[in-house]
Amino acid sequence: MPLAFLDFETFQIPTPYHQNLRPYEPMPFAFSLHILKCNKVHVEDYIAKDVNQDGRKDIAKLLSTYITPEMKLVAYNAPFERQVLRKLALDVPVYAEALNAMADRVVDLMIPFAKGWVVDQKMNGKHSLKMVLPALFPKLSYDNLEIGDGGLAMNQFILLNKESKKVQKEIRGNLSLYCSRDTEALVKIYQYLVSLVK
Repeated sequence: MPLAFLDFETFQIPTPYHQNLRPYEPMPFAFSLHILKCNKVHVEDYIAKDVNQDGRKDIAKLLSTYITPEMKLVAYNAPFERQVLRKLALDVPVYAEALNAMADRVVDLMIPFAKGWVVDQKMNGKHSLKMVLPALFPKLSYDNLEIGDGGLAMNQFILLNKESKKVQKEIRGNLSLYCSRDTEALVKIYQYLVSLVK
């Protein structure tokens, strides 16, 4: 069965720019998708132009194109990805059926670590992706990235349109690297867990 490893990036502001958003409600501006099929990985991603662009329709359309009905979705802390998918279904009703079906198929890669089924002392008793990934794969830590966490990604995106074109290009490149690191991490962790079972 093909697997789609999905991660959203969102921003939250007190006065939303776009329709159907409450204050501080997560607004998706980017996603990364690593699709694992026949032991080959295919990567797709999307980053909105800036906070003035409502990227929800683009995100819904692309996800409905890339994620086919037979694919199982994998996320880390899956309730968040489910929440974003279900809200997208409400906001972009033309893709609602596909998006809700995706939300129903999301499995949570965090569970084995949160439940304590898989433990490594380098995780320091924590199970966030930022702790699990470098404990299992030190070369894939977030330390070598300009943007290394979701909070910084959100802040950089919110301020993106205030920067020069050159700086905007650099920030978008850094956002892309950060987003893809998250889903690359999911693939590696999934493969590690499969190896434990075998």
